[in-house]
Amino acid sequence: MKNSAKNKRTRIGSNTVFLSLLLLILPFLFSTSSFGQTTEPGAEYPLWSKKKVKMIELSWSNPTVEFLAKNIQGLERSCPMNGITVRFYGSDPNKKKVGTNAMSRNPWKYEWFKETMDLYKKIPFKKLTDNFFYTVVSPGDADWFKDEDWAAVCNNYGIAARVAKETGMRGICFDIEEYGIKFWDFSTIKTGQTYEQAYKMARQRGEEWGKAVFGAYPEIAILALHMMSYGGKSSSLTVPFFNGVISVMPTGATLHDGLESASYHAKKATDYDAMSFMLDRKYLERIEISNVFKYRTQIKLAPGFYMDGMFTENKESIWHKILQPEIGENPKEFFRRNLMSAERISDEFIWIYGEKGAWWTGTRYPLWEDRVPGITNVVLSVNNPEMLITGDLANLLKNPEFKEKKKDWNFWQIEQEKKNVPLPGRGFEEDGLLKIEGVTSGCFVQSVPVEPGSLYYLKVTARYENETRGFGSATIAFKDKNQKWNHFEQKKNVPFPKNKSGWITETILFTVPEDSHYISVQMGANNLGKGGQVAFQKIALFKL
Repeated sequence: MKNSAKNKRTRIGSNTVFLSLLLLILPFLFSTSSFGQTTEPGAEYPLWSKKKVKMIELSWSNPTVEFLAKNIQGLERSCPMNGITVRFYGSDPNKKKVGTNAMSRNPWKYEWFKETMDLYKKIPFKKLTDNFFYTVVSPGDADWFKDEDWAAVCNNYGIAARVAKETGMRGICFDIEEYGIKFWDFSTIKTGQTYEQAYKMARQRGEEWGKAVFGAYPEIAILALHMMSYGGKSSSLTVPFFNGVISVMPTGATLHDGLESASYHAKKATDYDAMSFMLDRKYLERIEISNVFKYRTQIKLAPGFYMDGMFTENKESIWHKILQPEIGENPKEFFRRNLMSAERISDEFIWIYGEKGAWWTGTRYPLWEDRVPGITNVVLSVNNPEMLITGDLANLLKNPEFKEKKKDWNFWQIEQEKKNVPLPGRGFEEDGLLKIEGVTSGCFVQSVPVEPGSLYYLKVTARYENETRGFGSATIAFKDKNQKWNHFEQKKNVPFPKNKSGWITETILFTVPEDSHYISVQMGANNLGKGGQVAFQKIALFKL
């Protein structure tokens, strides 16, 4: 890519073109909204870091604003998510509700939503902070080639975006699956136009749609359950439509691709790695060259889950069969494992969809907690494991506060593996802290028996005692029943960031592989240099 860009500049032979491109790119290079949060090892060199992943509830039971206003306390108590999709309705002059079916040639008016907006603003949200205005593309009666139809569609989505912004929502949920008229695939278009004409028009409509949405909410997050994956590369009009949308995206906006089909079929960790590859490479082939930079920086991966596909009494259901053999006889643990894999690859959101269940009372659906006892804690264990740490949970580490000097913690550094090599550093206890000084690579180690297949949570607090070029870290590694190392690919390591002063707490959530019976808990440091020190305190290991 770099070489081809260089050759292009050489062929053009113009510094003016190069400077114009540079000015175009610079805003993106310094936009944290495009690249995620940053950590600061030095003021001149900000590093990218992943945003906290938020879980979004999306189901047949998703609430209206009126329901939220009456039930918010109970809903937030029972729902283990960070956000919900909201059925946000306004009323037209005939008292007919409008607000979800936005892909319509019947235009809304902003004033119709004013009363519902005022009600939503009064709801005392404490836990559900990342909410989305829910929309679907039914009835889908807009003709690609009629300007007045698309003026209505763009008007409606522009109003949805404006409402989302003015009420403090993160954005809109854009479910493009066709529940009414089919219009995304060219084979369903019966207007006598060629595919080239339809492609050009769909791209224009994408630009118009994007201008309406981004004009109303420039920093919007759009949760799209499908994007380029909906239909074929050479027939689906999603390809030109979303290229048009991306072409007019401002720097602060993000599109979160739910990859619905791949999400529902995912059974194991490698399937989630494959989803990353799909977004990064497979569907990159459907992106116009001029949109590649925005696609790389502003299109995010948001994997999803279909609850009814995992939790069903009908063992002959198509989804139960698809998820075999991995789902086995323990769908809760299957769900937990896959949630952890989804959290690993998600850029910011995970969405959870259900049909015949609800996370709160007051709907016509049974509670998920009644259908699948313990399911709430499964979600919490991944979303916010700290909530599961109660007073009756025992710390599985021995001497975790180092009250007994040099007991239960062994110290190792890499030079011990070689003969006649001086040890550059040391590990010691001082003032109730474990400290590591001057090592090239070294750690305090404790081996702990664990239960294969179970979920554990390590919590470690550390600080840098002085300036050092190296890093401290916490590590989990696995051993078999004979205490021989195994599953190196599942080793977990979390470094302690150096941009923060004082005590820093990091955590590791992990499931023990089925043939591992011990874990090695390691408080370590690398390349500290002469006199560089890292201290550790408050180390705890819990079985959840």
